[in-house]
Amino acid sequence: STKPKIVGLWNPEGSSSCFLNVIIQLFWHVKRFRNEVLSTNELGTHDLDSNLKILFQEMHNTNDQSISSLTFRNSLTRSCDDQYKEGNTADCVEVFEQILWKLNELCPKFDIVEKIFALYSFEESVCDCLFFYQSNPNKSFVFRLYMAEFRQEYFEKKLSFETIISIICDENIPACGNKTHNRKLLRTLLYLPEIFSVSLIWQTNPDISLIQSFVNIIKKNIYLNLIFDLPNSCEYILIGIICYFNGHYLAYYCNEDDYDIWTLFDDTNIRIIGNLEQLLKNIRSSQHRPILLLYNLKSNKQSLFKQEPNDMKYLRRDWLLLSCGHCKICYRFLGNVKLSVHYADFHSPQNILRYSNLSLIPRPQLSLFEMHKKKQEYEKLKFSK
Repeated sequence: STKPKIVGLWNPEGSSSCFLNVIIQLFWHVKRFRNEVLSTNELGTHDLDSNLKILFQEMHNTNDQSISSLTFRNSLTRSCDDQYKEGNTADCVEVFEQILWKLNELCPKFDIVEKIFALYSFEESVCDCLFFYQSNPNKSFVFRLYMAEFRQEYFEKKLSFETIISIICDENIPACGNKTHNRKLLRTLLYLPEIFSVSLIWQTNPDISLIQSFVNIIKKNIYLNLIFDLPNSCEYILIGIICYFNGHYLAYYCNEDDYDIWTLFDDTNIRIIGNLEQLLKNIRSSQHRPILLLYNLKSNKQSLFKQEPNDMKYLRRDWLLLSCGHCKICYRFLGNVKLSVHYADFHSPQNILRYSNLSLIPRPQLSLFEMHKKKQEYEKLKFSK
């Protein structure tokens, strides 16, 4: 295990490197990712991953206050069809995702990218009228929130961040259209990532009061079991905030040994801010707009399930979906990739029942299934009469 050196990154005039510098600092301040990149032999066979490792080695060994990230930027540009040439600016969250997808694609044996950052989620709902919705399991590296959906009344009622996220996500799950119907909603994760990254997507010129109100609800901890239907308490701790102001990106990261010490990383300008309260005060007074929140799983011993599959590179599950007697669909997928699909006359998606041949299903899913089953029994009774 290596402690991160405090190293600045150059942003020469005209190079527009701030969007990449904040992301490099992000990777550098995720302890497990930094240690794995520095120690693994699985990197170095491709241009991008090789230069990431070289950059990390330089950050680890240098005695200089700041170094250049240009070599890594050039390799990223080559990997992404000349998209990030020197002098061009870009969305830093998009770059964050691009790098992770590329590492995932180029270095499949370097599965730490999946374990640390990948977010596997799905949603489903059952309505009184038997309208049934189920999303495909989705893999992403960020959890997106559209700030236009944040209403001022949420802040006036002093709702928690988790509660607001849950309300917004529930509103976005497809429904039958009848607002008088009751819905049972399920939103869950298939696997707990070590890092939970929240992307905040703002309108072009957001109201300052909305930014200030949002900053006020940022807390040290976030509990994913209040956002997703999970059987256990899942606590994450805030370790980083990337902000945008006046065409420029800057970032704040906390000390990995003391979560109450926060440091500003603005290219080569680095200074200690203080605790989280002082940090949020600084963000409000500077009118910085948070665009990415980074949370770290408090304990690696936390799990969604009582037992884990032997191979945690991907979450393996076998799903069996049955409908009303003469329809059958069998899904088997690895991660979010369906390996096989078999079906016959699948005419009634509203009546899907779902089982799993693994004993890893979180308890909330069973209540959804039971509700659906009772609805089916009621329908059969009604038609038999």
